[in-house]
Amino acid sequence: MVFDQPKVSVIIPYFDRPLWCKDAIKSVLAQSYRNFEIIIVDDGSNIRLSEAFDVSGYPTIRYARQNHSGVSFARNRGINLAQGKYIAFLDDDDTFLPDKLLIQVEAMEKFPEYAMSYSHALMMDEKGFLMVGEKWGGNLSGNIYPKLLFIKNSFITIPTVMIRSDILKEAGGFNVAMNVCEDFDLWRRIAKDRKILHIQKNLAVIRQHPDEKVKIEDNISARKIYYERALADDSSLGHPFKADLMAEMHLFYGLQALLQRRYVLAIKLIAKAINYSPFFSLRYLLLATPLKILKSAKRSMHRFFTRFHLRQNH
Repeated sequence: MVFDQPKVSVIIPYFDRPLWCKDAIKSVLAQSYRNFEIIIVDDGSNIRLSEAFDVSGYPTIRYARQNHSGVSFARNRGINLAQGKYIAFLDDDDTFLPDKLLIQVEAMEKFPEYAMSYSHALMMDEKGFLMVGEKWGGNLSGNIYPKLLFIKNSFITIPTVMIRSDILKEAGGFNVAMNVCEDFDLWRRIAKDRKILHIQKNLAVIRQHPDEKVKIEDNISARKIYYERALADDSSLGHPFKADLMAEMHLFYGLQALLQRRYVLAIKLIAKAINYSPFFSLRYLLLATPLKILKSAKRSMHRFFTRFHLRQNH
């Protein structure tokens, strides 16, 4: 069935991953909710999507191509083309679960006071196998600003989001000057004056890549830019809040450095955190450190038994 006016616009930025993008598109076409359009924005790819999937013949799919400008440009192009009342995003290597659109449309219609909704997500590896015990998601709902600025609350991820189109366009879309944290930056701009709805269900599957690890120093630099913009936009966030925010960032990456056995960097970052906010740092270390050590030990044991099993079977 083709509707005169789609209620949901699903925006997929595409760049050189045709097979995965094919899976992404198929996951939208398989939705139980049918009143949608798919907008694929080809960001100047070298490998044409048509090598894996021919979009012609699908009246619900619109295809646009642009010079290679980055994912934020591609998403914003999709936003400008969107006709739906609601906008959802899907990266070209992720997938929706079958009832994703249905559940979110029903929730957004039921609660018109919420500007945006998000959910939990499952995780899969590069080959598309679900990663048992791994999932993405948080539990904050309602007026979540400025709490969502903290790393511990950075759980709103692109494929789980649905936003009212008018509010998204009013917010200005994604900041094309940011290469990292551009999604968090958009969420905080929307959440600043509006309510965000959390849906306690898995509605998408996110693909993890072995080469996705970014250097701690690069992550810190990106976070600092994000925080600078957030603090510049809101003068009501006083010094105590900023001190806790910076302390949490340095503690988070300090513990990451510790797990990577980069002990000098870990000590340096934790010392900076304590300098920013001693009380916050002490509380964070008492609560977070045992959990991180246990998680690290769990991952190490899993890798050990996996390697042992493989050796036993070869």
